[in-house]
Amino acid sequence: MRELSRTLCVFFCALFLLCGCEAEAPPATDFSADFSAAYHGMTIEGSLSHSRQGILSVTLSKPETLDGLRVSYQNNELQLGRNQLLCTADEAYLPDDSFPALLKSALDALDNAAPERELNLSAACGDVRITTDENGLPTALECPEKNLRVRFSDGKAL
Repeated sequence: MRELSRTLCVFFCALFLLCGCEAEAPPATDFSADFSAAYHGMTIEGSLSHSRQGILSVTLSKPETLDGLRVSYQNNELQLGRNQLLCTADEAYLPDDSFPALLKSALDALDNAAPERELNLSAACGDVRITTDENGLPTALECPEKNLRVRFSDGKAL
C-alpha cells in the first residue's frame, strides 16, 4: 500500500509539473487571416496570406473605393490587380510608407522572432509590436512610428 501511494504521488507530481511547463508556440510565418487596420486616420479591411519566403498577398475590401484591389509581393516583384487588370512592377514601386509595404516589412520581421506571445521587433518600417495567440498566429500588429495598427481575425496556419 505504501508503494502504491508513493507511486501515485510521484505520478501526479510529474503530471502537474509537465502540464505547467508548456512552451510558447513560435510565431507563425506561414498564415492567412482577415484584418482590420487603422492607418493615418483611414480604416482598411481585407484578407491576407504571408509566407516565410517573403510572399505576401493582400486583398482589400474597405474602403469601398479599393474593394477588390489585390497587392502581392513575390521574388522582389510587386503585382497590383483588380478585376481583370494585373500590373507588375519592381517591389520598390510602392513607397516604403504605403500600407502594403509597411505590412510586408512588419510581417517579414516574424521570420527570426523568438517564441513569445508579445513580440517587440525591429523591422524596415521601424519598431513593431506583434501579439500572437497560443498557436503563434498573429492577432495584432502595431508600428507606432508609422501610425499603423492592425487586428487579425480568423487566422489559419498554412
